[in-house]
Amino acid sequence: MNLASRLCIVIMLVGLMQLSPANAGMTAKEVLQFKIEKSRAEHGDAVSQDNLGIFYSDGLGVTKDQVIAFSWFMKSAEQGDAGGQHNLGNCYLSGEGVKKDAEAAVIWFKKAADQGNANAQHKLGYCYLNGEGVQLDYKQAVFWLRKAALQGDHSAQAKLGVCFDMGNGVIADRIEAFAYFKIASDNDSFIRNSVLPELAKRMHLGQITSGENRAGELRKEIEEAKINKEAKNNRDADVERRFSTYLIQAQNGHPVAQYNLAESYFYGVGVPKDRGQAATWYRKSADQGYAMAQTCLAACYARGEGIQKNQSEAIKLYKDAAKQGFSEAQYWLGNYYSDGRGVEKNKAEALRLWNQAAIQDHPIAQVAIGRCYQLGDGVNKDPVEATKWYRMSANQGYNFAQLLVASMHLNGEITPRDDSEAYAYLILACKTLSMASEGADKIEKTMSPESKLKGQRKLEELISLHGTRIDSFEAFWNAHERLKIRIGH
Repeated sequence: MNLASRLCIVIMLVGLMQLSPANAGMTAKEVLQFKIEKSRAEHGDAVSQDNLGIFYSDGLGVTKDQVIAFSWFMKSAEQGDAGGQHNLGNCYLSGEGVKKDAEAAVIWFKKAADQGNANAQHKLGYCYLNGEGVQLDYKQAVFWLRKAALQGDHSAQAKLGVCFDMGNGVIADRIEAFAYFKIASDNDSFIRNSVLPELAKRMHLGQITSGENRAGELRKEIEEAKINKEAKNNRDADVERRFSTYLIQAQNGHPVAQYNLAESYFYGVGVPKDRGQAATWYRKSADQGYAMAQTCLAACYARGEGIQKNQSEAIKLYKDAAKQGFSEAQYWLGNYYSDGRGVEKNKAEALRLWNQAAIQDHPIAQVAIGRCYQLGDGVNKDPVEATKWYRMSANQGYNFAQLLVASMHLNGEITPRDDSEAYAYLILACKTLSMASEGADKIEKTMSPESKLKGQRKLEELISLHGTRIDSFEAFWNAHERLKIRIGH
């Protein structure tokens, strides 16, 4: 449940409470909403646990009980919900539902503040400003109050105004003080009618004008931050909706949805990260023959990620996926045969598997074959054939392959040496490899103007012919690296 949904629930219940006396009992609608939230909270939903704490704390649809409220805030906070952490901090700071403990309050405010919760940032700034639960520190107070103020917290804005007026934690600056009081006055009549006029008496007209202009800049910053936050909330809501859809479809036995659900659990997208759940759903999908799930589950077994390490099971799953023609599984299985890990070392089988992946444009398998030809490992040494495979990979955007093509020319492993082609591939590799940049700078100093121009034209030709494939390599690489990290290579 996102923030907007949470606020709608609270606002609805506040409205219902205002329509009837506090002791008149709950309406059918209140009872239903309370039961929904209670059920979700009892099943471990952190946001619902925070909401339930609010209901008990404010007596919304239920008899007010600060002790029970505290217990629900604690459950929510321990799961990492920023709202629950802030509300738990409030309980410790005020002593409601628990013995007052300002130091504990600061700890929970900090956890929520680090997640961008404006209320917690304001409270943390307040604690530093007054030395509650922490040593008095005006600079830290200003740091956290500014974060809250730029999210539209008018109380934090007013406190910052005081800091700038008094020079607490910052160099005294009446223009900045005026600006923060001005934006705070939009929601506070006392500041608008009393504080601002008194401050203006100590300023000349030019300073007041500057303060008005600065207030306009701050309002713009706050509005931009609000837009960005809303966009993020919308993205988060989309992620939650996708996860819910995956869950329903996965429970109905759809292998692709089961794989997507596993990925959500593995990376913590739309749900707390849970490698054990990820392995469970990979297994359900893999058992239905989905090659991507088989490959990911193999990686989990290879590293012992969310499941007990088992190389034999990893190899079996790679074989199942490789038989279906899945290039990523073919590449990794080829590595096992090449190294003799869990299987008898068999370079011919490794080359066969790498070749199957390479003809599907797997750029790293192409490099693996190229290395065999360059070193004479399992095949006759053939630098021309090696360069052919390196070039296939390089033209897809693999930076290491681009570097290898350049080195084959520069090291004299293929003839005639072509500095222009080496230069072009080094420039391509410069995007992500600092060593390529150094190599390009070095070779450029030795090139004739004609050779350099030829290299530039070769670069333009490569980008023209293979630009789309070079740009799309990043998506492949990210997916490949995720498997690499799991396996521990």
